[in-house]
Amino acid sequence: MKEITKVKDRLEERYCKTFCGVKNSQVCPKSHCACSAAAETRAYMEVVIPKPYSNLSLKDFNGKDKDGKTICNDFILRKVKQQLAKYCWKGVDFNNIDQYSADQLNARSIVSQRREDCDNLVIYADEEGNSNEVTGKTFVASLVMKEAIKNRIINGRASESYDWIQYSVLKQRLINDPDSLSNTKCSDWLVVDDITSEAQSTRNQKSLISSKLDSFFYERSEDGLPTIFVFRFDVTMDHSVIEDYYGLTMAKIIKNSHKISLNR
Repeated sequence: MKEITKVKDRLEERYCKTFCGVKNSQVCPKSHCACSAAAETRAYMEVVIPKPYSNLSLKDFNGKDKDGKTICNDFILRKVKQQLAKYCWKGVDFNNIDQYSADQLNARSIVSQRREDCDNLVIYADEEGNSNEVTGKTFVASLVMKEAIKNRIINGRASESYDWIQYSVLKQRLINDPDSLSNTKCSDWLVVDDITSEAQSTRNQKSLISSKLDSFFYERSEDGLPTIFVFRFDVTMDHSVIEDYYGLTMAKIIKNSHKISLNR
């Protein structure tokens, strides 16, 4: 579980002053309910989700990057929002998702059921070897993680934990320091971001990496814990290639998961 105490305390002070009109949270009548719960939820978003995505919402997902450059056309944007909505909300008009208020979307959230059913999510785009290309994959992952975190107060899931890790870091720790991943492995929700192709790895490297990944994700699957995978290439390639790169368990997860494609 990520440490959020300092961030939570700072936010709670702000919320109590803004919404309750008191000088500090110690004298706030809501300090142990609305203000505290809201601060805790927002703190997890700030600590778990990388910036700037922790400060962005669904309405900011408009097909443009921070400089206003178009990263996906309207057709791709509509398709991605449809796929995102199918994973996160029930009974939502996919073509008009931007017209729903936060409360309306919260009422239609099915993220808790995704957690119960261990419904993994795969987000991908074929970046053709361009490591600097922006496609919006991490943005989409952040929106799903926000929905999971909001369920702390929406559906009373205050015991859930969250983590976010870069694929390169996960590999390095699995090989050199597996004990450091104990909390990551047990997180109710986990994002593995920027998963690169292992096409250039040697046979021995692939074998080592796939065996480590296989053990890690097998245990998560056995514990019923969903993972959000963010790939930098098209995962609809030959299934045996995916198994060769990442192991049997990840290959099965990828094959059977809900998918969101940002391919152009």
